[in-house]
Amino acid sequence: MSRFIHPFKLGVREVYTTPSIGISFYPEDGQDVDTLIKHADIAMYRAKDNGKNSYQFYTFSLNKEVSRKMDLETSLRKALTNNEFVLHYQPQFDLKSGLIYGLEALIRWENPLNGLVSPMEFIPLCEETGLIIPIGEWVIETACRQSKIWRETGYPFNHIGINVSAKQLRHPGFYY
Repeated sequence: MSRFIHPFKLGVREVYTTPSIGISFYPEDGQDVDTLIKHADIAMYRAKDNGKNSYQFYTFSLNKEVSRKMDLETSLRKALTNNEFVLHYQPQFDLKSGLIYGLEALIRWENPLNGLVSPMEFIPLCEETGLIIPIGEWVIETACRQSKIWRETGYPFNHIGINVSAKQLRHPGFYY
């Protein structure tokens, strides 16, 4: 891979590449060309996930991991419609007075098949698939509705913090 540090000459231009290479072996990783290519492709995507400019050998655990990711993505696409998301509110305290001055809204996914899915697992997938936009809108709307209810009932806090992704900020419909 060290050869790819240096640029290649294409006519008068210098071109830099960052290859991601997936490797599968016959007969261990597949008995036919289609299976070998599919497994090399799975390994290549793992190499890309690891920061590009690298290679990855196919392993059976990669196949299980990719299958889980695909299943998770399919479930994630249905989660908003199926009301599987919930917000948890973490209090923020004033250290001098000891009083709550605000809350932070934290999204959680209660998947009927997988149970509670870690935000560390599903938030990057939301970013990757673009689902961060509609899910982020849901978070903002839900937190604002809840804040209004709490204010009307007299809860004495000043704000609710909401985590917003860079993709949301760049989205043309972002106006909150």
